[in-house]
Amino acid sequence: MRKYDEKWACDKLSQLDPDQKFNTMIMTAAVLTKLLEKEQVKPIIVGGFSLGIYSDEQYTTRDIDIVVYERNKAIELLQKLGFKKGNDNLFHENLEVVIEFPDDKLDKQYMFEVGKGAENNKESAEIKKWFKEFDKLRKIF
Repeated sequence: MRKYDEKWACDKLSQLDPDQKFNTMIMTAAVLTKLLEKEQVKPIIVGGFSLGIYSDEQYTTRDIDIVVYERNKAIELLQKLGFKKGNDNLFHENLEVVIEFPDDKLDKQYMFEVGKGAENNKESAEIKKWFKEFDKLRKIF
């Protein structure tokens, strides 16, 4: 069984080519997802990068916006992987990847409702849709 740890993540990230921007961003998100799974935390990609994924790169952006229940765990993990904290984002100089954790209505309350299966809640249905799509990234490794 493969061990998904910081050493594995740093190795994967070091193999990425920042000139292949979209691939680098996808793989960075996938690595982060695998590491957060160990903590039972599911990140949700929002914003422009999510449009890039859904539109087969017809829309491009230079950052990854992520909503995550345990923001501090994600930030700490990214810093261990070489990301530097800026004013409102984290930046990896070698990869040229920026990750932001925007304030959003997808907060702990909604994440809890999804976990409990609040089927009639419109926001919960939307979160489930995001989880389903993001699961595709988890299967990269």
